[in-house]
Amino acid sequence: MKFKETTEIDVLESKVSLVEAKIRWIQSQYDNGVALAGLYKAIGKRFEWKGIAE
Repeated sequence: MKFKETTEIDVLESKVSLVEAKIRWIQSQYDNGVALAGLYKAIGKRFEWKGIAE
């Protein structure tokens, strides 16, 4: 089986894709927290943020 040679550009594009995926994941976690806070506010409950830093 013969594989295509990997160029420096291929490696950099892969790194960029990984960073973009990580950013999308972080954004989704934030969006989820905001949505939950809105839900708790709508039903009159107190929302406590329990993030990674704790």
